[in-house]
Amino acid sequence: MKDKQLRNGVDYYIEGERVIFTALTHINRGSCCGDHCRHCPYEPRDTKGRVVLSEEILKFTPNKKK
Repeated sequence: MKDKQLRNGVDYYIEGERVIFTALTHINRGSCCGDHCRHCPYEPRDTKGRVVLSEEILKFTPNKKK
């Protein structure tokens, strides 16, 4: 994800004074940072260095346009 500009509403969002990274950002990072992130997509959660995606993420299918 180096040299990529993050996009508000896609890669992160602002909640009060906090920046909350989305699951997409964590996936693009490539592994868990271990910082107890709200949208951690890895299993087991919050385990630094993990690269195994959770079942919830693997089953996700975005809405298809009709």
